[in-house]
Amino acid sequence: MHSYNQECESASLQTQKTEALLKEKDAKRYDVQAQRQAQEKKLSLLSEKNLKEQSLNYQLTYRHNNFKQKSELAERRIGMLQDKLKYMTTTLTKQIKDQAERANEVDVETKKLKQEISRQKD
Repeated sequence: MHSYNQECESASLQTQKTEALLKEKDAKRYDVQAQRQAQEKKLSLLSEKNLKEQSLNYQLTYRHNNFKQKSELAERRIGMLQDKLKYMTTTLTKQIKDQAERANEVDVETKKLKQEISRQKD
């Protein structure tokens, strides 16, 4: 009978050890599951942040390209206006020179006519 009691006690101790081991494994499993859930939540937040950053990046790229295009158009317009100004300045300078030459010719012609009239009076 003594051996039967020992066997029962031994089986009881073994059962307790097994239950303790199972509880420990369950606790570890819950910890691992909690860590996994925390990591998944962190990944989800990072993915959301990444999408927001990509959206902002797209907006900034669009604005950059838009301003770059406007800037290039403005630079071309400035170049065209500079060419127009140069042409107008050159044309006006030529017109002024031509007018001055004609004025000189008229002045010379007028002086000649005055001298001729003055000779004819004398």
